[in-house]
Amino acid sequence: MRPSPTTCTINCNTGAMMNYLYSANVRLAEFLYTPMYYVLLPANFIMLPIYNSIATYSLFESIVGRNSVIINTGIPLLISTAAGLAIYSIDTYIGSGNDSLFINYLSLNSYDINKDEQWKQFNVFILNFISFSILSELIKTIERYISDKLTLSLAREAEDATDKKVYSNQNLIKISSQSDNKNDYPNISYSCILILSRTGSYLTKGASTVIQASIGAFMLFQLHPILPILSIIYGGVTQIVGKLISKKIAELETLVTDNVNRRQKPLKQHSINESVKLVTSGAEKLNLKYLTETKSEERSLKNKKIILEKLLSFVNNTASVLNVGIRWYVSGLMFYKEIIKPGDRAIIEIGMLKINQSFSYILEIAPELANTMGHIKKVRAFQDKLKDLSNLKDDKIIKSYEEGVFKIKQLAMFKDKKLLFQVDKLECKTGDRCVIYGSTGCGKSTFFAKIKSLNITQNYIAEGYITYPDKNKEKNIILVSQEDYIPFEQSIYQFIYLPEILPKKLVELKLLKAQINDLLQEAEIFEELRYRLEPEINSSRDNIDQVNSLSGGQKKILKLIGAIVHKPSVLILDETIKSLDPGSKGRIYQMLDTYLRDTIIISSYHKDRAESKRDKFYNIECFIKNGFSAEIKYYSKKNKDIQEISL
Repeated sequence: MRPSPTTCTINCNTGAMMNYLYSANVRLAEFLYTPMYYVLLPANFIMLPIYNSIATYSLFESIVGRNSVIINTGIPLLISTAAGLAIYSIDTYIGSGNDSLFINYLSLNSYDINKDEQWKQFNVFILNFISFSILSELIKTIERYISDKLTLSLAREAEDATDKKVYSNQNLIKISSQSDNKNDYPNISYSCILILSRTGSYLTKGASTVIQASIGAFMLFQLHPILPILSIIYGGVTQIVGKLISKKIAELETLVTDNVNRRQKPLKQHSINESVKLVTSGAEKLNLKYLTETKSEERSLKNKKIILEKLLSFVNNTASVLNVGIRWYVSGLMFYKEIIKPGDRAIIEIGMLKINQSFSYILEIAPELANTMGHIKKVRAFQDKLKDLSNLKDDKIIKSYEEGVFKIKQLAMFKDKKLLFQVDKLECKTGDRCVIYGSTGCGKSTFFAKIKSLNITQNYIAEGYITYPDKNKEKNIILVSQEDYIPFEQSIYQFIYLPEILPKKLVELKLLKAQINDLLQEAEIFEELRYRLEPEINSSRDNIDQVNSLSGGQKKILKLIGAIVHKPSVLILDETIKSLDPGSKGRIYQMLDTYLRDTIIISSYHKDRAESKRDKFYNIECFIKNGFSAEIKYYSKKNKDIQEISL
């Protein structure tokens, strides 16, 4: 039965309307896709370098100087922007060839064309894809390398400007921060740059990824409602499974490391020869059954780790293959069912890819974004510290040099313009041992810091005259404080003898290492540190124990050994030896007297050293008079004077 004219008219009008709506939806999707691809992506390449440059400039402009910051941030900005746009252009070119590659691929099965010619074209498309993809990665690598080098250069310059003021008070064994041969220390300045850059990068990329994924989902929905649902389910499952496996692998790695350390701990208490004897003799100190069990457990954990790593690799590779396969299959099926047109395949390809990438990105950056506030607090605290340092005023101390004589005359210390204490005269000659006696809080540490020319805070200003026994003045003075904090991640040899002033010749390095080892043995600390010492004195810091892992007493002894190695003209001990045990005190005093006979040693008063015949005693007497004030008086070596200041 033929349809009536009315029915035919209705069907025709409905079909025309559906075609119109379909075309309108496709045009709307293309309209939304165009700004995403041609505006959001290139804007992302430009905005990230700009953000990083602004953050870096605001942090370092007041420290290093405007011109230096502009050079070291402007060049990476230009390079990053140019590289980003170049990569975007290459990716666009590669993307534009996808349709041609797809059409050429389909035409390989046609019999009415020259198949050999089509095969040649197909190979050209594949070669272009591989070549330009490699070029894109090469540009990324070069850009990152140059930017990192310039950023590190700026960080080092900032460290030079702040090192003496920020770090010298905490790492007081350091002789000078003015070395020309600056080493690559991990420092707060560089960390701040990384924090700002990483956080800003995550936030910017995260916003861009979410926008792109949302537009992609909308475009897929316009083609068919099942497409965004399928993409979300597939993308979420694959990424979450991969993340769970990665987390499990990390947990197993921690267990393996703990197991190895636990198994080797009994062995580390002995030398290699002693361990062999103990093992062969079956001594109780080495429980062989315990070692066997822990080793078996370690192997089991490693096997599980290997299995999980292979599983993760399989999941990642499978997901990568399925990503391509599903997109091609879905687009091919919908094209075969005449649901979409050939040109719509690119929408399916990009939409599904963006949704999958959004899941990956969100899982990747979630921990970092959770710590964003903590990072910001660290940066603010560092900026506050730098602000305080930038307001420091220079001391009005007139410095001079006289061979073998250390002299202080009319040195006055002010806090907030009020007199804190005044030293009329203090004089020591080569080999003298001077003791500063005073109650807690009277200003001994502040006095020592001013001798070393350290600025404590902006509230303290010193005036007066200091004569140094060495031409290098305060640079050849070592101040060893009672603080245990070490600002840098250093190895033991590096802490004792700073890498920036290490001798260049291998023979000298070997002799220096032998000297340090002899001093460690004399201080009876070598055996405790035997398995912490790196193989060579100038070796890399990678995979070695750091000084911060040592006890407070061990750190103090290392500082004192470092002072002996450097042989300063003046050594200041700010209650350094006070907390050591009696045996360690005796050994250190003996070593100082033996190896630093010509060094002037100034230390805080200790009761157990009050009977020394070589010591000169000075007392800081505190009293209330027109605010907080004090003066230093010299005591002779007569017994009655010593008894007068004894506790």
